[in-house]
Amino acid sequence: MEERPSIIKVRYKSTNCYFLTACGGLLAFDAGWPGTYRAYKDGLREQGWSVKDIRWLIVSHFHLDHAGLAGVLVENGVEFVIFPVQLGAIAEMESLIARKGMPYQAIDREKIRRVEIADSRAWLARIGILGEVLHTKGHGEHSVSLLLDSGEAFVGDLTPESMVAEDDALSKASWALLRGKGARVIYPAHAQEFVLLF
Repeated sequence: MEERPSIIKVRYKSTNCYFLTACGGLLAFDAGWPGTYRAYKDGLREQGWSVKDIRWLIVSHFHLDHAGLAGVLVENGVEFVIFPVQLGAIAEMESLIARKGMPYQAIDREKIRRVEIADSRAWLARIGILGEVLHTKGHGEHSVSLLLDSGEAFVGDLTPESMVAEDDALSKASWALLRGKGARVIYPAHAQEFVLLF
């Protein structure tokens, strides 16, 4: 088991998709826009990897720029791990995509793997990653972050701490949770990574 996985970033259409090296393949965090599988594959190939290296997928939340390719990846044999707080959001995202008439591969509910957030550390350890998934609902009730024991946190669309409104209790609580658990370097979905100041 490695102490700190390598982090690969693929950015296209203003969204960062991250990949972590694990035992026998890559763990993908977020899965881009519907209908953009070619750009996703090309971006990963430019980093020296192939989509065939992706073995597992977690998404920060079910907005179309974060989970739009999840169905395609599932059909290609990727194990899609979903947490109970996220289950209800799949239908909302798919309904929006349908209304927009975007090309899209639906997520086969029979092929997803449900993992309790409390069990995320054990699941990650099985694939060689030291860390845990946290319920960071500042961006929405179904949002999660992935925090590595080495201090890297992948936070999706969580509002940057410096921009959190005074009355935004959920975002404040999310950042307090991340800080309390040891987050040091933040990897957001739409900006450059940054170091948390203490």
